[in-house]
Amino acid sequence: MAAVLDISALSVPGAREGQQLAWHLTSLYARLIEDSYFSHHFRDHWLLRLGRNAAFVDNHADLILAVDDDGMIVGANTGARQTLQSPNGESLLGHGVGAFFRDGNARIHSLKQDHDGVRLRSWSDDTFHAAISQPRRRSKSTPRNQPIPAHTGPLQAMAGDDATMQRLIAQAARLANKPIDLLIQGETGSGKEVLARALHAASPRSNAPFVAINCAALPESLIESELFGYAPGTFTGARQQGMKGLLQQAHGGTLFLDEIGDMPVALQTRLLRVLAEREVLPLGSDTPVALDVRVITATHRDLAALVAAGTFREDLYYRLAGGTLALPALRERADIGWLIDRLLEHEAEALGCRARLKPDVRERLLAHNWPGNIRELRNVLRFALALADDEGIDMADLPASLATVDTAALPGERVTSPADEQPATPRDSLLAHLGERDWNIAQVARDLSVARSTIYRRMARLQIVDPKYRH
Repeated sequence: MAAVLDISALSVPGAREGQQLAWHLTSLYARLIEDSYFSHHFRDHWLLRLGRNAAFVDNHADLILAVDDDGMIVGANTGARQTLQSPNGESLLGHGVGAFFRDGNARIHSLKQDHDGVRLRSWSDDTFHAAISQPRRRSKSTPRNQPIPAHTGPLQAMAGDDATMQRLIAQAARLANKPIDLLIQGETGSGKEVLARALHAASPRSNAPFVAINCAALPESLIESELFGYAPGTFTGARQQGMKGLLQQAHGGTLFLDEIGDMPVALQTRLLRVLAEREVLPLGSDTPVALDVRVITATHRDLAALVAAGTFREDLYYRLAGGTLALPALRERADIGWLIDRLLEHEAEALGCRARLKPDVRERLLAHNWPGNIRELRNVLRFALALADDEGIDMADLPASLATVDTAALPGERVTSPADEQPATPRDSLLAHLGERDWNIAQVARDLSVARSTIYRRMARLQIVDPKYRH
């Protein structure tokens, strides 16, 4: 408690009818003071104001939520705590807005774009008018590991506060407008095509076609005609008018060649000529067709090793790799909690169900090694949402592949003895260590031989909030 408003008196000089009015006025001003203090305390966060009357929502909101850049609730005023029902009766803090409002993240995105007239509907079907205020402008001395505000660009929408991804996005943003062919490397399911589409959307070619080809999926007997097209009457069964190949279909836009490492060697020679001459020769034709296309390739293979083995042309490799972008595996990313909430909201909206995770399920997802990366995470969430009831996803809804905890521990984190009856989760281990050191982040970082920024990232990923910020 910060203060008390006292209107008591030893005697009543006049009629008692005015006491009820005095009580209401005092309660009103107490709430206004509390909300003003709350807004000042969380001035470095997005403040989501909700009210049943649109005219008063900006200055006299019924509910106020402090939200971080990833849509996670970090603070709630008394009205919000009394009105919103949190999962299992626990604190609102650490939950995404989508846990309490239908299409919550999408609505907040609209608010951040200064869209008026946005309403949020809770899962109990209460409707609120909404307004949002921006965080206080951070000074130039803000640490580089602070979360980056969620802007609207297709590239920025790919990541939360993971430092590796933010560096990659910064590079991609500079390369998007340059006439350079790019090679994207990353494990299967890490989001290579998503990055390619984001590059296309951020480029001057965004209104032209984006043509994606999986080189590993096309039969070798068809890949040549599919890529280059053919002239009328080239072979038996061909279309009478001929066919425009995928390369020509991408004219003016972007051609995405996925799994380029699986392209047959014989076809690599023809592709090299297309890239060098910027023209394509359809099968059965002797007239080349000029081609204006930006080529983005992707692979999970080590192309340099394939070159050394003689299964991939060295000159094609250097032609494709005008610039190389390496996507990290999901297990290496510090923003996995942000990704879980973003994909959960998206999949729940597609299935028309409620986006909510039980706390033990969230910890299980954070602890998983994710060999299939983002594709595996999306499939797990889709499967679990299809089985879950209105109370949200619990452990019984997860697929069998997540029934046991991965044995690989996160770097720098302490693990419990195999003899322990109930091994601690990464979240429990970090919480225990923070408690032992009285939440001295610097001391915990020294104990684990890691940087303080690493501890802050783990705290954000595991939804751990310092007690002094719990309001």
